[in-house]
Amino acid sequence: MATTTEPTPRLFGDGRQMLQREAARWWWVPLVGAVVWFVIAWLVLRANYSSLATVGVLVAVVFLIATVNEVALAAVVSGGWRVVHIALAVLFVLGALWGFIRPVNTFFALASVLGLLLFLQGLFALMRGIALKDESSTWWLDLVGGGLLITLACGSPRPIGCGPSAPARRSSWSGWASSPSTGASPTSSSPSSSGASGKAS
Repeated sequence: MATTTEPTPRLFGDGRQMLQREAARWWWVPLVGAVVWFVIAWLVLRANYSSLATVGVLVAVVFLIATVNEVALAAVVSGGWRVVHIALAVLFVLGALWGFIRPVNTFFALASVLGLLLFLQGLFALMRGIALKDESSTWWLDLVGGGLLITLACGSPRPIGCGPSAPARRSSWSGWASSPSTGASPTSSSPSSSGASGKAS
């Protein structure tokens, strides 16, 4: 007895074609996004005061997007989770306002948080390497990696007891950022200034 098979509906094919048509209408969105990210990268890689402010503003934009996300989640949930999402939205909007008002301070706050995370990760790596000394032959890799992470953490503008304090690092960064983009360090003296100092002495 022969069985006839009905043709399968082309739901997936039609849906794919519809998505392709809709995506073709918004072809310019990825192009605009690429241009925006190119401008942001150019500002950051200039290595001056504008780069610090750009990073701070970018953090503020991330906080603003997180605020919108938390507000949307608070609108679809109820009970205690609604209160949690509203509280997070308030914190994120305060962080966004601070980032837009004081972008350079936001950059140093981000560097401080990153330095703290690097310090904790390096400390945990050192502890893991010491704990696995008798169990693994590659325990020394954790010691090396942990030492490198702690060294990077000490280079961040954060007073964790190693290196200069945060105000000293911030002043040095501000002097470097305000110097002309010639690659010269703000602490290096030019020949004219050295000659003037010699005459003054």
